[in-house]
Amino acid sequence: MNFQILLLLSQAGLLAIASPSTNLLRVPLQRELVPVQRNGKVVSHKLSFSGTVSVGSPPQKFRTVMDTGSGHVIIPSGRCQSKACLSHRRYNLSASSTGTAVNADGSKVKSLELADQLTIGFGTGEVLGEFAQEEVCLSSNSSGKEDTPECVGVRIVTAVEMSEQPFSTFSFDGILGLGLTGLSFSPEFSFFEAWSSQSAAGRRQFAFFLTEQDEASTSELLVGGHDEAQTLESLSWVQVTKPEMGYWQLEIKAVRVRGVELDFCRSGDCRGVFDTGTSHIGVPAPFDKEILQLLTFPEAELTSDDCRLAPAPDLEIEVPGLNLTLTPGHYMREKPLAKDIRLSESGGVLAESGDTARRTPLGRLRGEAGESKERFCRPRLMPVKLPEPLGPKLFLLGEPFLQRYYSVFDWDSQQIGLGLAANRRNVNLKKAEDKRQKEKTSEDQKPKQVDEIILLQMPKKATIKKTVIEEPEVCEEKI
Repeated sequence: MNFQILLLLSQAGLLAIASPSTNLLRVPLQRELVPVQRNGKVVSHKLSFSGTVSVGSPPQKFRTVMDTGSGHVIIPSGRCQSKACLSHRRYNLSASSTGTAVNADGSKVKSLELADQLTIGFGTGEVLGEFAQEEVCLSSNSSGKEDTPECVGVRIVTAVEMSEQPFSTFSFDGILGLGLTGLSFSPEFSFFEAWSSQSAAGRRQFAFFLTEQDEASTSELLVGGHDEAQTLESLSWVQVTKPEMGYWQLEIKAVRVRGVELDFCRSGDCRGVFDTGTSHIGVPAPFDKEILQLLTFPEAELTSDDCRLAPAPDLEIEVPGLNLTLTPGHYMREKPLAKDIRLSESGGVLAESGDTARRTPLGRLRGEAGESKERFCRPRLMPVKLPEPLGPKLFLLGEPFLQRYYSVFDWDSQQIGLGLAANRRNVNLKKAEDKRQKEKTSEDQKPKQVDEIILLQMPKKATIKKTVIEEPEVCEEKI
């Protein structure tokens, strides 16, 4: 049988520093920016946030994306011979005293017996994996001193095949899913369920504080609570809708551009998923074209060479009790595009007839020779075409929203707490609003624009396939 889940695509040290009073773990994160080149020029960057985790005993270290849109821990297996696996650190089951090969139901797999496998499809590529019961640890390496890691037992996915895209593009090895339990194959696969049940780390909450790559403040994942000092205002708590699906998704009551409400969410069936594995704003097709047109701004009216400083309209997404507002500084691409160059219409998030979604990066631009001199600033949008039950009117609230708003994910109440993050961009915008004038960002403060990355797991019926497992050879790998 073949178990299949569909994931839609999407540094770096992870330092776990516990506060004695609150048992709060602070997990610093750094961006990984991978340049996208066209005609020998860098046109944008692909973006991911990842940190180091330890697996097994003795510990084997991996870099994983901390992804609220996925429900599993996925790392490459030592048995994997795919090119993408060979370029990453791989998990050696035989070298771990705490690891056990298991089936999907947790039963032990004996040598030469058939083992359960699963196929995980991504927006660009897929993974074929097997199961192991193992210890997964948040490592601490503060000031060069190796601290005792906090470990929890959880069922993980060890990939025996990995496609070149996206795994060969980035230096991260795998994924640490932080989606709700409903997104996991079973509760035993949910990392945060295991963490909050077995660890002494404070409340059953985690939070993300995202900054730009050149800020003095560090991006963080906080486990066991949140830090009020990282917000500019009190948190507003919003209830997750349809939590049984496993997504951190909210009801969207209205969408506005320049204060004018758009029609397509008036029917009350729009929702938005907060996804740390998505670098753009996903808008349900075909309505993305309407928003794209409204937010596009002519270069001729710019007073700067940076589109993020354009006097374009704000984008508002209203959720229960709160208006989420993005300025051009948050949603706009950095450089203007010529009129004859357009973003590929095959990009974005697609899932039709049960097939694996395919994505064309926004950086894949096409145009004819002798393109027009007329150029336009365009927002970081991508179309989302998903059927029920997740679609069809689904927004992906990715990095632009997560950088604008400090986000706290409460496991027990199934709520998301949101407040303006106390990062440099928001502080500068607040000063500008107080003074009623724009403040121009210096060149050394400009963040690099990013290409779209989507790490959103989709619901899909599962089947199990049996395969013969032989004891792998013990091999030494540099961590």
